[in-house]
Amino acid sequence: MTEGELTVAILREIRDEVRKTNDRIDQTNDRLDRVVEQQIRHATAIVGLEAAQRDTAEILRGLVRVVQEHNARIDNVILGPMGETVREHETRLRRVEERLGIEPAGK
Repeated sequence: MTEGELTVAILREIRDEVRKTNDRIDQTNDRLDRVVEQQIRHATAIVGLEAAQRDTAEILRGLVRVVQEHNARIDNVILGPMGETVREHETRLRRVEERLGIEPAGK
């Protein structure tokens, strides 16, 4: 083999190895592209979940306010003047039932 042929053979081997390296780089880039696409999809989903969480939290805060308002109204009925009237009526009804010899309701 002449010196020129040897040089050409070496250059061909280098060219072939560079092509293989380029193919591997292309495969790596394809895998990286897929990973990036997945990360973008995941990030988009996370942003959507965060928005849904904020909306849910706001709804729950509203429900808590409504429940607190209802609790205050119920407390007013039970502990306030209306509750006192109901308790007085219960007492009077029990006395009437006792006087008449009627079994009290709920027993």
